[in-house]
Amino acid sequence: MGKTLFISDVHIRGKNDAREKAFLNFLEEMRPKISRLVIGGDLFDFWIGHRTVVYYPYLPVLKRLMDFRAHGIEMDYVEGNHDFHMGPFFKETLQCRVYPKEAYLKLEGFHICVCHGDLMNPGDRGHRLLKKVFGSSCFKGLAGIVHPDWQWRIGHWASRLSHRHRREPPNIGEVYKRLAEEKLKKSSIDVLIAGHNHCPDAQTFEFSGSRKYYYNTGDWLTHFSYLELESGRFSLKYFSL
Repeated sequence: MGKTLFISDVHIRGKNDAREKAFLNFLEEMRPKISRLVIGGDLFDFWIGHRTVVYYPYLPVLKRLMDFRAHGIEMDYVEGNHDFHMGPFFKETLQCRVYPKEAYLKLEGFHICVCHGDLMNPGDRGHRLLKKVFGSSCFKGLAGIVHPDWQWRIGHWASRLSHRHRREPPNIGEVYKRLAEEKLKKSSIDVLIAGHNHCPDAQTFEFSGSRKYYYNTGDWLTHFSYLELESGRFSLKYFSL
């Protein structure tokens, strides 16, 4: 049995995205080594699933994921704040298990919660509101009647605006560490895996003699980081370009 790979916040933009080639090389390198791929959201800079179409600028990545499916690699997708309502392509073509908020997995004896992370911080009202709006059935219905070309333009405009005005506090990694510790202390899960804040992290906590773990998968904008689980051991790693 191969490794389980966790990744998030790649923010693939399609045409003229220099990082796409690196990510495709990474997937090609990982394919023979893994048995499961868990995506923690924001694989794309913008995605809304449709019944009969996909966004063609993403075809190189989508084809690589189809190759994963053809080789029997299991896939899970936790929706982020840049991708919603993943649609039939992910659920049917890729046979990917899709989770709007959190995925609870049992792997190699660990009880694991995978979330994107945009809902972890109660003080982050902007992202929490966007998640509520974009994740609603009303928005899904509206997306079904707006032409995909317009969605593509509006979605990428909103994404650029979001990146430009992203104002995370300088200690955002510490904020998430504290929030993760609180969640693990109150929960029966052993491991919390998140993304969203683009800060790779690996933390171990002790609660009444029991060890629990928090990992942040980081991003592919600056860190090119990912998480592996193999033979009962988690490893936070970085891809060399």
